Amino acid sequence: MKHLARLMSVLVIVAVLMGTPVLSVFAQGDNPACAGLEAADCETLTGAAAAFETVKSFSIPSFSFSLTGTYGTDSIDVSASGSGEFMLPADATNPTEGLMVHVMLDSYSANVPGEEPQSGSVELIVVDGMVYANVDGEWYGEAMTEEDAQSLTDTFGGTMTGSFGLDSLGIDMTGVVSTTRGADTDVDGQTVQTFVTSVDVSAMLVSLLSSPAFGSLLGMGMGEDASALGMDQMTPEDMQMMAAIFAPMLAGTTIEVSQGIGADDSYIHSLALDIVLNLDLTMFDPEAGSISGEMHLATDISGHNETFTVEAPAEYSPMEELDMEGNPLAELGM
Repeated sequence: MKHLARLMSVLVIVAVLMGTPVLSVFAQGDNPACAGLEAADCETLTGAAAAFETVKSFSIPSFSFSLTGTYGTDSIDVSASGSGEFMLPADATNPTEGLMVHVMLDSYSANVPGEEPQSGSVELIVVDGMVYANVDGEWYGEAMTEEDAQSLTDTFGGTMTGSFGLDSLGIDMTGVVSTTRGADTDVDGQTVQTFVTSVDVSAMLVSLLSSPAFGSLLGMGMGEDASALGMDQMTPEDMQMMAAIFAPMLAGTTIEVSQGIGADDSYIHSLALDIVLNLDLTMFDPEAGSISGEMHLATDISGHNETFTVEAPAEYSPMEELDMEGNPLAELGM
């Protein structure tokens, strides 16, 4: 069941991130994401970060996702839309207890180089330590393995304890992010305030490469390769110089996050992530060209801390049969 287990892990992570205000990636206190905001608006964002800590369940009435990209003659085009309900475990060390995920992919399509085009709809359920998938009207299921449970433990162990803090790693995000106040909307009689946070990609690259912690993590990740390239001997000044060299390669790359925060309950009621990628590789090879792409995610969020239930299928086939039949999700490497 490794393909569906991977998919469910991704969906759970996405679900957690969907309910995570931008401010939660920084420690509490002075927050660089408040740059450009009035004090009262900054308090609203900070309140959203605090409110997130209390959210253990929520629903997604609708979401849409698209990913497109080109490199030379190759192109990728993936899209999906649907809805979902999520209940997170009360204890991060026991992730299968109380975990409930129910996602309806009403439609998805994928055109990936080297693969046949895929499209369809899928219903996915995680409950009571089991993973189920309904594909083409047929249910498949299997118990989660210890590896799956450990993966979820690692996921919730990080997100539920607030370990997203970039500044705690010594990464200075001052001047990297800025936020503006958008137009208010009305959701179920409540005013929802919109905030749009933009990321200066070039400045972020400089900040990341200038961080001793990031350099150490990069070195550990590369292992002997880091020594072979001399990266383990690079000073912070060397890393800054490297950032100055690489930054122009990302010219035109943008990252923007929009979130709607309830004026009364401080919960996130909508979230959108828009990324435009432009990576110019010609500095390494004049004939290499560039990689371009876009990713867009938009979702509504409601039902904060409500109780959701889902009925597991009474009859289902082994998940291995789904993989052997060349299911589209497996073909896409999920």
